[in-house]
Amino acid sequence: MIKYILLSALLVLGFTTTKAQLTVSNSLTPQQLVNNVLLGNGVTAFNITYTGAAQAIGTFNSTNSNVGLGSGILMCSGNVNLAVGPNTATGQG
Repeated sequence: MIKYILLSALLVLGFTTTKAQLTVSNSLTPQQLVNNVLLGNGVTAFNITYTGAAQAIGTFNSTNSNVGLGSGILMCSGNVNLAVGPNTATGQG
């Protein structure tokens, strides 16, 4: 009986697809976020200003997840590192 349970578990796990989690970084300045992430090659923005907490802006990479976007900029009301989840508490941003 245990053999059948183990075999069933292996079969289920073998056909289950998993997605990797979102990766987030807040190591770039607002100028770097705009010029290096948001804009393409050959385009440069100047006089960039940002008012807010440094930990509320950053980049994300979701290449191996099911977000639907490969990468981009995060602008949050809280800490961008909380975007990785799971977000199970209210008021986290």
